Amino acid sequence: MSYTFEKDRLAKYLAEYIKGYLFVEFSDEFMKRLNIEDVARGVRVPIDPRDLKRFSGGSGVSATEIAGNMVRVVGCDPNFKYANAYKKFMGRFFNERLPQDVLMTGVKAVEAGNMQEACIHFRAALFLEPDMMEAMYNYARVCREMYNSSDDEIFIGMCKAESTEAFEKLTEDYPDFDQPYFFLGYAYLNMGLYEKAGLAWEKFLPIAKDHQAAQEAAQRLREIAEPRRIEAGCNAVISGRYAEGIGILSGFAASGYETWWPLHFYLGVAYEEVGNMDAAEREYKRTLQLNAADMGSMEGLIRIYKGRGQDELAEKYEKKKSIIEENLRADAQERSENPESNSDDEK
Repeated sequence: MSYTFEKDRLAKYLAEYIKGYLFVEFSDEFMKRLNIEDVARGVRVPIDPRDLKRFSGGSGVSATEIAGNMVRVVGCDPNFKYANAYKKFMGRFFNERLPQDVLMTGVKAVEAGNMQEACIHFRAALFLEPDMMEAMYNYARVCREMYNSSDDEIFIGMCKAESTEAFEKLTEDYPDFDQPYFFLGYAYLNMGLYEKAGLAWEKFLPIAKDHQAAQEAAQRLREIAEPRRIEAGCNAVISGRYAEGIGILSGFAASGYETWWPLHFYLGVAYEEVGNMDAAEREYKRTLQLNAADMGSMEGLIRIYKGRGQDELAEKYEKKKSIIEENLRADAQERSENPESNSDDEK
């Protein structure tokens, strides 16, 4: 299956790398001479302002130079208005090696430590050849490198999403390729998805070619064995299997994981659903000790106290809930009124 950039999250961050280009049309004479009227008429091509005089008349800038600019444009924004026309133009002048050459330019950029340049070229290679495994893998890796070296939370989130999706697609399209499973394990672990991380590493181990990486994955699997059980307990509660959830989670409530607030919250939900209100009250309160803004626990306590006729206690948590809701509304309004407030951080 082909890789697409339908949900491209990075174009706005890479736009600065092509903002200096001028977009101009070829002259009729130039198009006729090169026999490219069918792929170039009405298409504005990217030109470095320093080359504009040479470009004048359409004969001073080589097809190779123009193609290099096109590669940068489609790498920064694969959904650019003229991207498909650029692809046809490059296909007219260059052989099937072009995507591989673009990929290798990206590899050299990685070796030079320029991750943004590498990212642009891996994206361009994927645009030119959407099912190229090497481009997809390198794109996933370079996105990972970029978010690991950034302190911009929004940018980090976008790169994480791009990297994770690319690794996931690799496992779907190339299930015998070992490395994506290894990195997916860490991606899921960082999201707190212990079961998915475990499954990724379990798929990695039988096909791993790197002995050291296999040892590392095996160690991680041992480390997340209990978190996977806790996640299974939470999922049991979410699925309505309350007794099962209690059976799993109650065993961890006084363990080394007792500071994990979701454990207590889902225990509270399960106890409430089976009618053990004293235990539910205890777990909801413990959740709020660990996460004072947890709305679900407040709502649970309100239900319990109203059910008991303890109106003062119910009102206490209703007031707390109202304060948090108001703060959330104020924050949302501030963000909507100042959409550019974090623009400098997002560049």
